[in-house]
Order: sequence, then structure tokens, then C-alpha cells
Amino acid sequence: MKELPNSSNGAERISLQKRVLAAPTLISFAVALVLIVLLVRGFKLDLSATLENIRHSNPGIYVTAFVLYYLSFLLRGARWRLFLHNAGIHQEGSGKLPGVLVCSQFVLLGWFANTISWFRMGDAYRAYLLKERTGASFTKTLGTILAEHVVDIIALFLMFLTAIALLLGSPQLRQTGMLAAGAVGLVVIVIAGLLLLRYLSPSLLNFLPGRVREAYLRLRQGILGSLKQLPLIALLSGCIWLVEALRVLLVTQALGYSVAVPYILFVTLAHALLIIVPLTPAGLGIAETGMAGVLSLTLAPDQAVSVAILDRSITYLSV
Repeated sequence: MKELPNSSNGAERISLQKRVLAAPTLISFAVALVLIVLLVRGFKLDLSATLENIRHSNPGIYVTAFVLYYLSFLLRGARWRLFLHNAGIHQEGSGKLPGVLVCSQFVLLGWFANTISWFRMGDAYRAYLLKERTGASFTKTLGTILAEHVVDIIALFLMFLTAIALLLGSPQLRQTGMLAAGAVGLVVIVIAGLLLLRYLSPSLLNFLPGRVREAYLRLRQGILGSLKQLPLIALLSGCIWLVEALRVLLVTQALGYSVAVPYILFVTLAHALLIIVPLTPAGLGIAETGMAGVLSLTLAPDQAVSVAILDRSITYLSV
């Protein structure tokens, strides 16, 4: 992976506008629009009833959910800074890591880039921002962001197991098969990837050209080096996903619905898994469909879609 140039010499810069207006991104927005239309038709929605549900939502509870969502960025910024320190990024470039607030800002800017671009460009954009700020390695920093995803996928799997345990004996348990397949599949991929990085790298290096080998080693250092101080990482990750689940709970309460904890966990899981899908910007059209599908196990279709739309007004539109 080629290092991005430093902006101090007036060379190339990442242009979000060019990326947003690029054909793949415009196509992905078109796909999202099609998926939203299919969502409306598939649930045979009464749009006026859905909009009426949203119009009568409790503004105080909604604002609390909004604040909680942005609190999660502070937690994510603190965790990312810990990953950067663990990977030794503070020993590169300027020799100083940005504070938690700046790291949180970079995380938010990365999420913003994901909402307007295709194929999760925001991850690379965040690594680029840190490189511009500190001179640290782009590929090694990108490795710390991939390590974040590894930890989040494991946390989501634990959330899934908790929801399953709470639903044992329930007939609705059989209808969560797609979520189960997604959660288990991602965990298997993550574990397999970590094992490859840890144990097969020496044999792989012999087949890689020099520049690719160097980039691979930096990426590997970023991923594996980040995974230290696991108790603190686990604590921060637990707080992040607790806040995410509380946001979903508050959104349902803002609409006046009572949804059991297992379904709140499933909706949080569905949202997190589906925004990873790089087919559309931040899972637009995909995440709403998945969330409404899970909620339809316990709510009427128009109510389920109301929750999905109100929640995405926070996690997508507000960003």
C-alpha cells in the first residue's frame, strides 16, 4: 500500500468532493435509493401512519439518544488513542499523539466520509488525517483502525450470545438465523485473519515485492501491536456498545414502544453489521431494512420502520 503524500509540499490531497462525485459513489447512492423503495414496498407501509408515529415522538428522549450517540465518539476516540499508543505510533513522526478530543474528531470525520462515499473510504481518510497531523505511517495507522473493527466484531458476537441467552425457548429465536450467520461468519473471518497475520507472515514475506512487504509489515504491526492492554480495551469497548444499545432503546421509547432487551441487542447488532457492508454509503438502505426486519418480530411494520428511520436520523443524517 502506497504511503499518501504529505500536504506540506503542496502535492496531492485527498479530495472528498471528487470521491463523492465519482461514478462508484453515485451508483452506490442509486442502489441505496432502490433498497429504500423496496423497503417501503416490502413492508407494505402506510407512509402517513409511519410519519405520524415519528411526528409524535418524544423530543426530550430523542435528544437524549442523540447526545448518547455523540458521546460514543468520545469513547471511540479514547479507545483509538489507546490503540495508537499500543502500536507505537507516538514514536513516529512528530513523536506526539493528539489528545482524546482530536482523536474523537478524526473518528467522527472518518464516519462522515463513510456516509458520503463508497467502500468505507472514511477508514483510509482517518488514517490520512493522522498522518497529516503527526507524520505517522499511513499503513500502520490503518492497521490500528482494522484492529478496532476486530475488537468491535468480537464485542458484537458477545452481544449476540447475550441476546440468544435471553431468548432461549422463545419461538422468535428461529427467526434470527441471518443475524446468527452474519455474526458467526465475521468472527470466523476475524480469527482466521489474526492467525494468518500472527503465524504465516514469515512464509508470506518471501513472496512479496520489497515495497509491498514493507507496507504489509507496517499494517501487521498496526493490527497486532494495537491489541495490548486488553482489560482497558474491553472496558472501553463495553462502554461503547452499552451506549449504542441505550441509544436504540431510547429511540424506541421516544416513539412510545416497549421493546424487550434481546430485540434491542439484535437491532444494535443488525445496525452495526449492516453499516459495515460497503455496497452503499454507511449501509444506507441496507441498515434500515435490516433494523426494520428485526423489529418486525415484535412490532407492527409501520412501527418497526418508524424506529429504523428515527434511529438513522441520528446515526446517518445527523453525521
